[in-house]
Order: sequence, then C-alpha cells, then structure tokens
Amino acid sequence: LTRCIQTALLSFDFLTTTTAVPFVGLESLRETVNYNADRRRRISEISNEFLEVDFSFCQNDEDEIWMNHLESAELHTVAKRGRQSLEFIESLSQSKLIICTHSAYLRCILNWGQTGGVPQMFDQWLD
Repeated sequence: LTRCIQTALLSFDFLTTTTAVPFVGLESLRETVNYNADRRRRISEISNEFLEVDFSFCQNDEDEIWMNHLESAELHTVAKRGRQSLEFIESLSQSKLIICTHSAYLRCILNWGQTGGVPQMFDQWLD
C-alpha cells in the first residue's frame, strides 16, 4: 500500500494541492501477497505518514490479507478483490478517476471474463 500511495502522490503531485481531488486508499486494489515486501503496515501508521489520503474505506487497521496470505497469493483471490474494487468504483459519483495499483491486480481485472482463466505473465527482466 505504501509503494502504491507513493507512486500516486509522486505521479499526480499537482493534484495534491487541490482539495477538490480526493486520494483514497483502497485495500481491494491490492496485488498478490506472495512475499514479505507485499505486507502492509497498520492503517493507523500509514495514515499518519500520508495525511492527504482518505483511508476510511480500509476496514481493518491490521493487515488481514497478509494474515491469510496462503490463499491470498492465488490469482482468484486477487480477482475477487478486483470485483470488490470495481463495485466500489461503480458506487462513486465522480465521472473521472485515476486508479493507481499493481500489475497483478491489472492482469486479473483486464482479463476478466476471458475464457481460460488468467494468462501467465512473461518473465520480466531489468536491463
């Protein structure tokens, strides 16, 4: 969550000075939690660091997804969270949104409804 918030705030820093543009932390936009780096801190701690972000939609202060990470590493669980986030987005009154999230989430959501499940990702290399 921290990496994603940092990316959003750095990418859209010109919007942080505009009070009319809300930044919302949403747990259901989260990627897989396969590794310790995917673990998040308590919301109460993160919210003190990022005062411009509204965390009221994060239900648990503790990282409940990480606590059950054996199942949440599976892509169908990411897809389930994706559905929750799409339902949340649909309920919003805004007509324009920027969604800052992770590649595993996008892979599941953008392949939603395709036959054959979620395709494998190609290996990624850093030059």
